[in-house]
Amino acid sequence: MPITSKSQSEAKQKWMKENSKVFGVRVMRNTEGDIFDYLEGKEAATEFKRGIRLLIEKEKEGKK
Repeated sequence: MPITSKSQSEAKQKWMKENSKVFGVRVMRNTEGDIFDYLEGKEAATEFKRGIRLLIEKEKEGKK
């Protein structure tokens, strides 16, 4: 649904501030080439989230 008024825009900005956070990651080709190559042609945000979830599960298993 498109935003059609200033109040909708302000409400969306408020919701985003309360419910999300932006994380920026820079991957260096020369020192992190494996990551750089892996992400080439993929949706980076999706892959980072997938990787974090795998790490969370692995850490949970280690605590059992």
